[in-house]
Amino acid sequence: MFFESLYNFESRPEGVSLISNLPCTFSLDEEVFNSQGDIILDHDYNVHIRTKIQIDFHRYHQIISTTTWSGNQDIILNKHRFSAFITNISWSMESETATIIFVPNSQPFLFEGDSQTRLSKVYFHLFDFKAKTGTSTEMVRFGDSFVGIHKIELASMKWKVELHSVPDENNQNNFYPKLSHIGCLSRIDGLMFDGKSAQQMIVDLQYFFTFCQGVFCRPIMPVGFDEHENRVWALANSPDQRIKVSW
Repeated sequence: MFFESLYNFESRPEGVSLISNLPCTFSLDEEVFNSQGDIILDHDYNVHIRTKIQIDFHRYHQIISTTTWSGNQDIILNKHRFSAFITNISWSMESETATIIFVPNSQPFLFEGDSQTRLSKVYFHLFDFKAKTGTSTEMVRFGDSFVGIHKIELASMKWKVELHSVPDENNQNNFYPKLSHIGCLSRIDGLMFDGKSAQQMIVDLQYFFTFCQGVFCRPIMPVGFDEHENRVWALANSPDQRIKVSW
């Protein structure tokens, strides 16, 4: 068994939708809009929120004339409120819709579950983590061949973390962050824990991985599961170190 990515992180010019169709509410020019929002990983590996609203050109022109682009906008995504700013708004004559791009002012931002959500484990993703070998190796089938998955096990008095390397399909290097490991966080005694504890551990792991790496390195897009393997908690963040971090 090896851990698999919970998201598709493959960069594309138009960006990749990590999560789609989340209820999204925001206001522009004193008008409240209810729509659906997607959490997008753009081609520069930045995370933002993309939403569309039905609007005619006259109202669209009013909005872009009155919107304070340098100011913060409150946005409610999947019942979670946070502050963001608009980086782009465009209008389609064909569909008479405006596409709006929001970037949260800080990361990570919670969009599923809360501080009291009960969890049995949290999976997360690491980009460009330099540990190439682990404490053990397991041969697994990947596509048409077998590859070695390197496993790293970390443990404290209370927590345990297991990292699995991600098979390199093409061995290509480029200037973009590359998914290198999938991690799993859980209690060493197997007991449940809450969302607040999980978020604090994500902070602590960021410091630990950054220390090990020698440069900024943090767990990306963590997802928590309950004892029945149901997804119940999730944070969104970017591997881009230029993004402001909320902690």
